[in-house]
Amino acid sequence: MMDLFDTDNNILVNQLHTKYKLIKDDSMKSGERIIFQHWVDGMVDGDNKMLYEFKTTFHS
Repeated sequence: MMDLFDTDNNILVNQLHTKYKLIKDDSMKSGERIIFQHWVDGMVDGDNKMLYEFKTTFHS
C-alpha cells in the first residue's frame, strides 16, 4: 500500500510543499489525510515519482 504521509524518504525538508507539510503535521487534518489516502488505495508507485511529485509540488 502506498502511504502518502509516511516518512519523506530522499526528500529534503525544504523541498516539501508547504500545503503537504500542513496536512501531514497538523493533528486537526486527520480527515484530510484519510481522504487523500483513500484516493491512492490500490495504486502502485514503482519508481516513487508520484509520491515525490505529490510531496514537493502538491499537485493532487
